[in-house]
Amino acid sequence: MDSGNVTLTNGNLLVNSGHVDIDNIKIDGQTISTVTGDEAINITPHGTGSVVISKVDINAGTIDGATIATSDITVGSGKTLDVSAGTLTLADDQISGDKVSGGTIGTVTITELGGHLSLGDNNITNVGDLNADSISVDDAAVGLDIQFGGNTTLNKISLTDNLADALNITEGSNSYIKFTTTNSSEQIVFGKNSTFAGTTIADLGTVTTADINGGTFDGITSLTAGNNLDIGAYDFRAATLTADGLTSGRVVFAGTNGVLSDDSDLTFSGDTLTATKYSATTSYTVGSTVITDDSIVMTPSTDDTITIAGATNGALGITTVDNAANAAHITATADGDITLNTKNIGNSGNDAKIAFQYNDADRVRVRSGTTAGAPYLEVLGNVDITGSIQGGTTASPSAGVTNIRGSGFIHSGSARMRQS
Repeated sequence: MDSGNVTLTNGNLLVNSGHVDIDNIKIDGQTISTVTGDEAINITPHGTGSVVISKVDINAGTIDGATIATSDITVGSGKTLDVSAGTLTLADDQISGDKVSGGTIGTVTITELGGHLSLGDNNITNVGDLNADSISVDDAAVGLDIQFGGNTTLNKISLTDNLADALNITEGSNSYIKFTTTNSSEQIVFGKNSTFAGTTIADLGTVTTADINGGTFDGITSLTAGNNLDIGAYDFRAATLTADGLTSGRVVFAGTNGVLSDDSDLTFSGDTLTATKYSATTSYTVGSTVITDDSIVMTPSTDDTITIAGATNGALGITTVDNAANAAHITATADGDITLNTKNIGNSGNDAKIAFQYNDADRVRVRSGTTAGAPYLEVLGNVDITGSIQGGTTASPSAGVTNIRGSGFIHSGSARMRQS
């Protein structure tokens, strides 16, 4: 037929061989195509009807305005679902995190994670503010390295104001370093021992309480103590030591517990030491002279001594010793009189005397006599007289010699004597 319509009211149209062309649509076996040209094939239902294809294999082309509501879309192995030119819209919580692998996630807001987030040792970069309850090491063999890589003044740890414990570095319940930001009481508290070996603290500021058990202090220009200083059994060395409580010119001595003090009775000026009193419990040595409580022993040459000693009742002894000879002489030279005076007046049978001895034996005695006021000169042995024996005084020479008694001979070149 060249023109007109073909109406088939009932039955089938069978084409066993060849094809059927309807306008530009060609039906050939299982293939529907256009007859010529690059033309589209439109299947459009009437009204609200639908085109239902129970089985479909679409190998190319575009699906526009379609809704797939009751079936799944499966992308074959090695194939790609490409929505790069459009938008893939999903409902909230529709993609599970373990279904995402590879690629890059751009702008995204994660409100809450249902479990741990592992980045597989990859980095998190360009983080503005990180809020976390704790940061712990992932692998102890690798460790934890917190790096402050900003420019100067831009690396900080900011603490909250007015807290008694704003930051605390601890091990268990042990505090090592605690930062206090309480207003007007800000401080850093070290809870454990600290070592600064080989380092320099440029300005320590003010230290209110310290217990320093070792080390060296160098270059101190000023040290002010608020209480006593005790350096124990150690030396304190200084080129000049000034004690404010001492008086110039006085000799310093140690008192109770080693306290240094002075006294006006003991002074020193130039090469002169002045002491109001001197007391020695054992002896006092000046050169070769030893002064003890009751004696003065001088040793002018080896083994030769001069001893001035006191004894009971105020007795006085002067003894000279020449160890090699008999040259330990006593010479009395006076620019005036030499007076020997005994206070024993010889009463009640007590006969006082001034005796001159030779070889421990009396040779001449001046005796008081047993009666007060009757002294006499007693010579034991011979007497050689050159000159005169005259009694009395310069004012009364006629008083004469009362008695001369001798047990030996009296030799005189010219003597006048009378019998007693």
